[in-house]
Amino acid sequence: MPYVHLVVEHAFKGITETKLKMQQGSSGGDCSFVFEKQERYLIYAWYDNETKQLHTNICTRSRPLKYAADDLDYLRGIGGPSRGTRLSGSVIRYDYQEIGRSSTPELMSGVKVMADGGNDRHFEAVTNSEGFYRMLNLPPGRYRVTAEIPSYLSLAYDKEVAVEVVKDGCASADFFTRTDGRISGVLFDNRGRVTPDIDVDLIPFELADRLGDRGIGRFKKTDAAGRFEFTELTPGRYLIGVNIRQEPEGDNPFRRTFYPGVSSVSQAKVIVLGTGEKLRGYDFRLPAPLPVQTISGVFVWPDGTPVTRGLITLKDEAGGSLDFAEPDSQGRFTLKAINGTKGSVYGSVMVRVESGLDVIEANPVRVISNSNVGPIKLIASRKAKGGVTIIR
Repeated sequence: MPYVHLVVEHAFKGITETKLKMQQGSSGGDCSFVFEKQERYLIYAWYDNETKQLHTNICTRSRPLKYAADDLDYLRGIGGPSRGTRLSGSVIRYDYQEIGRSSTPELMSGVKVMADGGNDRHFEAVTNSEGFYRMLNLPPGRYRVTAEIPSYLSLAYDKEVAVEVVKDGCASADFFTRTDGRISGVLFDNRGRVTPDIDVDLIPFELADRLGDRGIGRFKKTDAAGRFEFTELTPGRYLIGVNIRQEPEGDNPFRRTFYPGVSSVSQAKVIVLGTGEKLRGYDFRLPAPLPVQTISGVFVWPDGTPVTRGLITLKDEAGGSLDFAEPDSQGRFTLKAINGTKGSVYGSVMVRVESGLDVIEANPVRVISNSNVGPIKLIASRKAKGGVTIIR
């Protein structure tokens, strides 16, 4: 694992060194901390007796210094005169970015934060330029903490935070907000009836050259009345439609369709969304559904007993998943696919072994979904890659 070299500006506790070497993460899902060049950090670390090094990870409160105003305020007060009880926190805007789904936090200044403890125990503070607020000398007890955020934002998590403030102790309540632009409408079928349980896609217009890419944009499933609504959108230009992020499938058997009910990007209506704007009435109609075939079969062990807790997957010739199912108590399953789809049906199941769990799979069966496709049989007969090993 690579290392990063750090210059220590101030050590609050535990070290006297002015330079450190720490492991550098890769943001690959291993919980390691990723350092950026020329960035300043507040680091919470521990010493590993085996490696003889300091370590940190993303589960600590280590963070870029610009987002650590609350922690710094507390740490700088350690060892000083007692300030009684303390309630503090930050208000941060953390928007989705549809291009790559990355986000850049923004510290929110001028936001009023209120702590209500009942019995006339009501306190207020306003966030400073670092998005930080602080309330001192509150009577001990339980408080409901809320924030007055601008109307173009929404709270990403709880609308209020319950905290317990103890005598001479501290409590923290942070608020994360997002720009809350919205686009909503109703989806109809080719006969004018509302269509429930259908995925409606949204992508930035700038990514219209990446149609069929599930890695961009987002989707919403229509409710029982055919309604859909995309929330927490940032300002920009958007396209909405059905099957614009993927190809038609058995559960979504419609040709690619863009609002207001057209089949090509050149005819599509580009939706321009302002900051926090709530756009309604983007109703559109789908074409007639494509014909769908059902593929049925059974998943069994080599001795013929049914596999009852496995996973059946239908994949196209490129390896993309089209449908999946779980076998019933008799090992039976059904899959759906657009008529004429060529692909293979896979079966896998996890079994207990002495070392943990192994994956057992069946030889895949090639299929063409048409009226001639008959019941297929999958036999769980070979060990596959994967599984779980118990480390003792």
